Amino acid sequence: MEMKNVKALNYAWRPGGLLNAVADNDANATVYQYDPVGRLSGLKRSIGSDSIDI
Repeated sequence: MEMKNVKALNYAWRPGGLLNAVADNDANATVYQYDPVGRLSGLKRSIGSDSIDI
């Protein structure tokens, strides 16, 4: 069985269980930012060598 266009995702977690980052095998990544009480405060999205803050 040949598998083409398989996407692998890697998840990174912070202590306390908050999602820190998600990256795929095409060099795309999303990093999650939280305020001091653990609420999502921002995202940084990298697509290849380009990145944007959301």
